[in-house]
Amino acid sequence: MGFLELAILVIILVSPSSLAAITPPNVSIAKPNCPDRCGDVSIPFPFGTSQDCYLSNQFSISIPVLWSKSEAL
Repeated sequence: MGFLELAILVIILVSPSSLAAITPPNVSIAKPNCPDRCGDVSIPFPFGTSQDCYLSNQFSISIPVLWSKSEAL
């Protein structure tokens, strides 16, 4: 295998589209039975929003209660 063929193979193997093809859809990134999103924001482990969902207190995320859009108008 020549250099050009090897370079093309490496590009194909590490391209984001090839990685997306092997990543299962809808895989939770949080601990089991813990929310992994807050709105449009992903919350991956070791972070979490409730007790037993984060690794330690340093990884606890507090989500402030905000007005809904109807209340803000």
